Amino acid sequence: HLYPLPDLIVVCDKFKSITDTIADCTIINPGSFAINKYCFKVYLPATREIEDSQITNM
Repeated sequence: HLYPLPDLIVVCDKFKSITDTIADCTIINPGSFAINKYCFKVYLPATREIEDSQITNM
């Protein structure tokens, strides 16, 4: 259990990228950087938004 619940939890592993919100806490797993074609997540704390991003031309 986490108390108090944070605004954001980042879980990093080799599995599929996912974003979910549970009880006003955002949980993201950006997935594997190399396997997912250099995709990653950007967190904007002021608005609590998550954006998908990618490095191209690799």
